[in-house]
Amino acid sequence: MGSNRDRPSALFVDREARTASSQLSAAELIFSLRKSCVYLLKRLIDTCKASATPVHLEVFQWEPRAAAELEKLWNGWFLLYETAEDFALHLVQDSWRQVLTLLASPRMHPSWVGIVCHRFLRHDNAAVKKFTMARVLQLEDEHLARLDVRLVLGV
Repeated sequence: MGSNRDRPSALFVDREARTASSQLSAAELIFSLRKSCVYLLKRLIDTCKASATPVHLEVFQWEPRAAAELEKLWNGWFLLYETAEDFALHLVQDSWRQVLTLLASPRMHPSWVGIVCHRFLRHDNAAVKKFTMARVLQLEDEHLARLDVRLVLGV
């Protein structure tokens, strides 16, 4: 009967192992999904660059006559987004000026900046979170008004 006593604890350990495994899989899935979305966005921009047709969507626009400016803005966005994957605070600090550049541009929808800020606020490094929150709170009214606070905070 000693094995019966061990059985519930063994099931509990197995359940814990399965839960940890599924959480790891969920984290890997989210990471993979992010990478796929960034890849698709890059392909969209490549397609827009190759086309002479303007694109006007709610959160994305492409004007062939402004392709050089838009390409520079999007390259800055990709750099910021990739920086959010790194653990180093100094990289986020060094790239914060790009956030202001994107917010100041009428060609970049502010939700894209909100996505980057959201990623910084959900960062594994607490110093990155604190830095980002301080910088968001210090934004000038004109920049802060463009951001959707619900998107930035994830609520």
